[in-house]
Amino acid sequence: MINIKDVQVEDVVQFNEHFHLVMDMELDCTNLQGIVHKKENCQDGSISIEIKLDSKKYSEELEDWNNCLIFNFPHDDEYYKNVNVVVLKNLKKEREKIKTYSCYIPVSGSLPVSVEAKSEEEALKLILDGQYESEEFSLQDCELETEKLSIKDIDYLD
Repeated sequence: MINIKDVQVEDVVQFNEHFHLVMDMELDCTNLQGIVHKKENCQDGSISIEIKLDSKKYSEELEDWNNCLIFNFPHDDEYYKNVNVVVLKNLKKEREKIKTYSCYIPVSGSLPVSVEAKSEEEALKLILDGQYESEEFSLQDCELETEKLSIKDIDYLD
C-alpha cells in the first residue's frame, strides 16, 4: 500500500477507504479501481494526479472530468494527504515485459473456389473479381515457406 502521491502513470490502483469531494458531493470510492491517467510534478513542487475509474458508478457526477478523480497537492492536502491505494499492477511495466509481434508467412498452394457462370471466360472473370465461393480450406493443403521470412517481416503490434 502506498500514499496517493507516490503513484506512477499507468499504475492500476484500488482505493482503500476513500471519500472524494466533487463540488458539494462526497463520493464513496472505497474499493474502487482505476488507472493513473496523468501525474504532473510541477516546478513549484505541486503535484496533480488524475485517476480514471474503471467503474461507471459515478460517471454522471464525474462527467466533466471524464470519469476521473483529480488530486491536486498541496491544495488538497487537508482532504487527501492520507489517502492510500494498493497498486495492483503497472501497465507500462507489463508492456515492457512481453510484446506482441506478427508477420505474414508466405504460403504456396491452392485455394479451392467455385463460381456459377455460362462459360470458362465468365468464370475466370468472376474469380479474378473475387466473386467466388470458397469451400472448406485447410493450411494442410499448402506449404509454409517460413525459410523466406526475415527480421524485416516482423511487425510490432501496439
